[in-house]
Amino acid sequence: MTPNKRLHSTLNRHRSLVSSQSYDSAVRRIVTNHTPSSSATMQQGGGVPRSASSRTKAREERDSYSSITPRGSETVKQSPKTTGNSDNSKYDYSDKFFEEQKTLVVATASMQLKSKDHPQKLRKVVEDLVRSQGYDRRIAAISTACEMFDHNHEGMHNLELEQGAAHALSKLLAMAASEDEIRMVCSALEMVFRGSPKCVHAAYERLPANFLMLLLRLLGRCESGIMTNAAVSILNIWRIFTYLGRCSLLRASLCRLKGISAALVSESNVSQSECRVLRMRFIANIANCDDNKEIVFSSKEIVGSVLRAVNYDSSDQVRYYAAVTLAELASSAGNQKRMVEDDALLVTLVKMILVEGVNSTRESAITAIQNLSYAKENRLPIVSFKEGIVLEALKQTLLSSSNDPKTMRRAAGALTNLASEDTCEIIGNHQGLLNTLAIVSYKDPNSEVQSRAALALTKIANGVLFHMDCREALLNALVVASLSKTQNNVAAVLRVKAREPENREVLMNHPGVLDTLCDMCLSDTVAKSDRDNAVRTIMHLVNEDKNRRQMCTSAILDALTTCARFQEKDLVGARDSAIRAMERLAIEPANRPFMARHPGLLTIVASAVEREAEREHVGERSEYGFLAKPLLLSLLVAK
Repeated sequence: MTPNKRLHSTLNRHRSLVSSQSYDSAVRRIVTNHTPSSSATMQQGGGVPRSASSRTKAREERDSYSSITPRGSETVKQSPKTTGNSDNSKYDYSDKFFEEQKTLVVATASMQLKSKDHPQKLRKVVEDLVRSQGYDRRIAAISTACEMFDHNHEGMHNLELEQGAAHALSKLLAMAASEDEIRMVCSALEMVFRGSPKCVHAAYERLPANFLMLLLRLLGRCESGIMTNAAVSILNIWRIFTYLGRCSLLRASLCRLKGISAALVSESNVSQSECRVLRMRFIANIANCDDNKEIVFSSKEIVGSVLRAVNYDSSDQVRYYAAVTLAELASSAGNQKRMVEDDALLVTLVKMILVEGVNSTRESAITAIQNLSYAKENRLPIVSFKEGIVLEALKQTLLSSSNDPKTMRRAAGALTNLASEDTCEIIGNHQGLLNTLAIVSYKDPNSEVQSRAALALTKIANGVLFHMDCREALLNALVVASLSKTQNNVAAVLRVKAREPENREVLMNHPGVLDTLCDMCLSDTVAKSDRDNAVRTIMHLVNEDKNRRQMCTSAILDALTTCARFQEKDLVGARDSAIRAMERLAIEPANRPFMARHPGLLTIVASAVEREAEREHVGERSEYGFLAKPLLLSLLVAK
């Protein structure tokens, strides 16, 4: 019987295209659509092609870590500008130049051919994968699939998944007869799983039930050193797991997969940087599931692996995903108390905040502290840990991260969470912390950072009592923070403090407090709520007998007369508070002549008398009584 020349020609063409020894010539044949002769297409030792290994290695060297996420169109390296040669020619005729031009042309032409007729050829490629029988035909089908699937177009990968490419390859993986075939199938699977998470999840639902267990067994064989060229297969298997881990609906089942914990903590391939990145990213993905957080933290091996990665790994990406994992675990209420009780974990977080040079990694560490401080029972242990080392780390972040607003917001948010009745005194006594918050809330160029720092400061202030040693530092910080152009609620804090009679003399005598209140009353740029709180604070302060003589100044009277002119509906309460403050200042007989001579004050009081008369005429009552008329009479008779 005459052999089928067409079949043998196709088989030889597949083998030649994937040969690592003739890669350049194979790429040229792809572009020119030339069918090679059969004499140069077979490998020695049975004719098994080495294409998947060579092409995967080439892709590893070419692609960055961004290949883990759905990749867009391929970026081709542009040829460098020529600088001239020894002959002063404006063209570069060197071998390097021609090699770069060849790479540019071949890669561009190859992608154009693939994208143009990909949908038409895909169905036949998948059918060949399904129907291929015998070793040689399977190798040819897999080689063609690798050639077609090796691109960076997410939409095309989605189409491949929808057409059943992953299902067909998983069947071939189960019946693979050689190590090269396993390696090639893993490479092809990694390619098709580059699609979107939605399509990956849909394709996974159609895979055999034992697919993940098969991958884990192959991973164990590769890591044990039994298989040749195991590094490529290990990398592709972890890429597949990472693609699956991006699907939120699969994370719970992936976390409970038998044998996954042992694979995650294996140290057999620590020399591969990308492999370590993939494993840590997979851990971060499964930790980003509420049902998994307590399970992951309960595994001492996984937590230990994460902490080792943070402390010792040289890869920035590994440390980043390890920090993200800790932040995810800290968001679970069931983990928070146990994590705070782990001294090694807290020390690791502090180390990341103080030492880590990558902003995103440091931000994740601060986020973990912020999450841990949600639980009330954790706040005092965190604040007291190692004599306030956590507070010092957060303070240093605020001082040194002006170019990273997101990290600064996280640090201020962590301090806000840590502030409570039990911790405010410790926080207030920490050297320089209140002053740092004040400076950030005033001078930071980012308005959101200013607001977060002011919020942290005011929450701490609410818990600080005036008999505490940090009282002076707190008032100094509030005075500085009040200078911020963003709303800061400093006036509200001072108003609350001024309600307590024992605080009034301290507030009145502290440098800058009265000036701050007056500036808020006089400035039109200050928020209405802050102006209202400022004039009410002055009203509370003049209730103290010892304060009235000293507070009868031109600045105070200017502030009160300005507030007494308010006509806006939102500021009616502030206007009435200004009249009450004047009335209480006038209780001191020595103040009346000075008040009567103040420009515009009598006119303002007379207008208030008229308003009160109208209200009294219609039968309206006042909670504090109508005070403007007796105030005006006392000022008119003053000497």
